[in-house]
Amino acid sequence: MNLILLIIIMLSFVVDAFAQSPKLYDFSVIKEWINSSAIFYYGFSPNRGQTNKEALIYSKGPGFNIYLTKKGLTFTMFSAVKENPKSIKTENIKEEKEHIKVWRIDYDLIGGNIKKENIIFEDEIENYYENYYTQYAPDGILFIRLYRKVRIKEVYPGIDWILRYDENGNFHHEFEAKPNSNIAQIKIKVKNAQIELTDEGKSVLLKTPIGIIKDGNLIAYEGKKEISVKYTIKDNLLSFEIKDYEGKEKLLIDPHALVWATYYGGSGDEGFFYYKDISISTDANGNVFVVGWTYSTDFPTYNPGGSAYYQPNNAATPDAFILKFTNSGVRLWATYYGGSNDDWANSISTDANGNVFVVGGTQSTNFPTYDPGGGAYYQGTNAGYDDAFILKFSGVTPISIPESFISSIKIKNNQVIVKLNENINSEFNVFTILGREIIRGRINNNEISFKVPSSGIYILKVNNKNVKIVVK
Repeated sequence: MNLILLIIIMLSFVVDAFAQSPKLYDFSVIKEWINSSAIFYYGFSPNRGQTNKEALIYSKGPGFNIYLTKKGLTFTMFSAVKENPKSIKTENIKEEKEHIKVWRIDYDLIGGNIKKENIIFEDEIENYYENYYTQYAPDGILFIRLYRKVRIKEVYPGIDWILRYDENGNFHHEFEAKPNSNIAQIKIKVKNAQIELTDEGKSVLLKTPIGIIKDGNLIAYEGKKEISVKYTIKDNLLSFEIKDYEGKEKLLIDPHALVWATYYGGSGDEGFFYYKDISISTDANGNVFVVGWTYSTDFPTYNPGGSAYYQPNNAATPDAFILKFTNSGVRLWATYYGGSNDDWANSISTDANGNVFVVGGTQSTNFPTYDPGGGAYYQGTNAGYDDAFILKFSGVTPISIPESFISSIKIKNNQVIVKLNENINSEFNVFTILGREIIRGRINNNEISFKVPSSGIYILKVNNKNVKIVVK
C-alpha cells in the first residue's frame, strides 16, 4: 500500500453525514488505521469512567485487554472466528460471517492489598492522550494520559507490584521486594484457565478454549545478582520458590513477558513443516509470516484489501495457507493457496525489501500461477504428479521517519493546517472514520490545508513511496 502519512485528528466523534464531493469510499484506509492502531495501546491509563467501574487501571494490549482491580489483574483475550450460518445459502455457497470470541482470566492476589491511593504512574507517553465518548458520557471523558509503567505499592508488606510495557510492546508484571521481605506472602489464584508449569518451572501455561497465555522466562535478581527462582503450584495457587536469597538487597522477580499464543485453524487438520523453523519468518518490521497446509474448509482467512492476493475458499484438501501477523499478534493477511488437488507450503522467507517467498509442493493441474514477464522463468503447467512451486509476493518496506517529519498541526474553526519538514509533491486525500473520501487536494509549499464540515475523526492520506507515519 502506497501510504506515506496517516494522521488521525480526534476532535469528537460525528456520524458520517457529509454533502461534499467526491463521495467515494476506500475501506482499505480504515483497515490500515485499525491494523496500525495497536501502536497506541502500549500504556496504562487511570479509569475515569471509560471502562468497567471495578477497574482501577485500564490497558489495551495486543490481542487482550488488561484491568487492575482491588483483587488483582484481569485479562480479556479476543479471537476472531468464522462460521457458516446453516440457514444462509446462495447457489450452494454458504455465506460466512466473522465474530469475536472473548475469554477472561483473573490473577487474584490472595491476601494482597491493592489500594487506589497506592498506585503510582510512571514514564508518561509524551504528546499523547485519549478521548472517550460514550452514551454515559456524551460530552466526553477527555485528555486521559497513558503511562508505560505503573507501581502498586505495598500489595504485601514490603512488596510492590509493577506493571509495565517494554520497548517491544511486551507486557510485564513484576514483584519488587525490600530487603528481608517475606516472598512466601505472594500467592496468585488463577481463575478461568487450566494451569500447567513448563520449562522446569520457569513458565506457566494458562490454557483456555481460545488460546494459551504463557507467563514465562522467570528471572530474579537480588541487587544486581541473578538468583535461582521458579514457579510452584499448591492448592491451585501460584507462588515463587527462590534459592540463594540472602535478604540483604532489593529483590526483583520478573516473569519477563506475558505472551498470548492462539490456536489457529478450522474444523479439519492443519500442519506445517517444523524442521529448523523454516515455516515461519519475519521481515525487517517484525511482521511474522507462517505457512503450512490445511484440510479445513472453514480455515480462518482474512483479506487485507488493496492488491493483496486472496483466496477465500479451500479448492481441495489439503490446500497451502499463508498467514501474516504484526509482531504484537494483529492478523494482517490469511489466505488459502492451491488448486483442485493436494497443495502444501513448506517454507517462507522475506528479503530486505519486504518481498515474501514461499516454496512447497502441489499435485494440482490448475495451481494458481502467474507469469511476470521480463525474462523471468515461468512454467505454467504441472509436468508430473508432484511438482514443486515457487511463489513471490511484493512487499512494502516502511521507512522509519520520526514524528518531527511533521513540524506542526493547527486546528481552528475546523480548518486543519499540517506543516511538513520535507518537500513532498503529491496529492492528499481526507477520509471520514467510515472510509468516505470528502476532500482531495495537493500539498503546497510543504503545507497541507483543508477544512472539514464538522468535528470528527478524520484520516489524512498522502501517497509518496512507502512511508507511514501516525500522528496522535
